[in-house]
Amino acid sequence: MDIYINQRLFYGPLVPSSYGYTTCIYSVTPLTGEGMNVILIKKTNNSTLPPILNALEIYRLKEFPQLLTDQQDVDVIMNIKSKYGVNRSDWQGDPCAPADYLWQGLNCSYDDSNPPRIISINLSSSGIAGEIPLDISKLTSIRTL
Repeated sequence: MDIYINQRLFYGPLVPSSYGYTTCIYSVTPLTGEGMNVILIKKTNNSTLPPILNALEIYRLKEFPQLLTDQQDVDVIMNIKSKYGVNRSDWQGDPCAPADYLWQGLNCSYDDSNPPRIISINLSSSGIAGEIPLDISKLTSIRTL
């Protein structure tokens, strides 16, 4: 089979793998443009069978217009996470951005011209014990701990 993207040959001819094996075709170069992209899979002239396709994955870059969390705040909260072994499934990525994916137990301040800042931390029910780290004083916008 041949694979075409926007009427240009992207890959081919492709011969499927032996039974029980897979073949993955991918591109590290993104498709550009605002319009629709057409992916066409055609059998070659000497093929006796139609193309076989098991799965197709397409990823789209999603831009977040929101600024990333203040780097000093990120460094402090990552140190707290590491030092105390805070193991919450949502404590991944940026702590405050995007706002819809704010880390559990945190509250952040948002305005359009400045990076989000951590203003509140609630670590109850996190199973942590010990002294409060001095690093926490670097969270200069904190209001509630």
